[in-house]
Amino acid sequence: MIKKLYECDCFDYEKFIISHQKELLLNPASAVVLTLMLKEYKNDKYFSVNSLKEKISISDTDFDFVITNLLERQFYSIYVEYEDGIGKEAISLDGFFDRVKEVLEGKNSSDLDNDFFYVVQYIQKEINRVLTPIDMEIVSSLITEDGIKIDEIKEAVAYMKEHYKVWSVKNLATSIKRYRQESETKEEEDVPDFVKEFMANIK
Repeated sequence: MIKKLYECDCFDYEKFIISHQKELLLNPASAVVLTLMLKEYKNDKYFSVNSLKEKISISDTDFDFVITNLLERQFYSIYVEYEDGIGKEAISLDGFFDRVKEVLEGKNSSDLDNDFFYVVQYIQKEINRVLTPIDMEIVSSLITEDGIKIDEIKEAVAYMKEHYKVWSVKNLATSIKRYRQESETKEEEDVPDFVKEFMANIK
């Protein structure tokens, strides 16, 4: 439905992205690139990465991070389309339209554990500096791949401040791993001896 509205110029995707940037978990650069994608795709049913890069004033590193991040988060996808036996690269924006539907249905709008923006803002405040694209890539990986929750990040920040002189996202990621290891060790130590003995006998 959303896709059909987009195709007939009845869906103001630019206004939607600006108004729902937080729900879509997009930073400003990602919002701009996604808007340019939709605009170029609307005209040509395709978009060129080089063409998009020429239309936005950010560094190549930042741009590459945004393009990769949008692909990994399935806002768009790339596939091979065959015509008369000849394959050519094609692009689908169905992932974006699925996200629009989820936002309109109220899904994922208040889940702070998976709110990329909330986590980034929290970390920036705690370490007193703006995160780089590489930093944000690490944070995104911690949330989406490792399943780290905001409570764990807060505990790891406290751990990092106690054990490290340099407060950085890399040290935070290390702190999360060490904090988890220490927590698991503590849980094992808290287990009564008779339980440990019982568990050892049934292995």
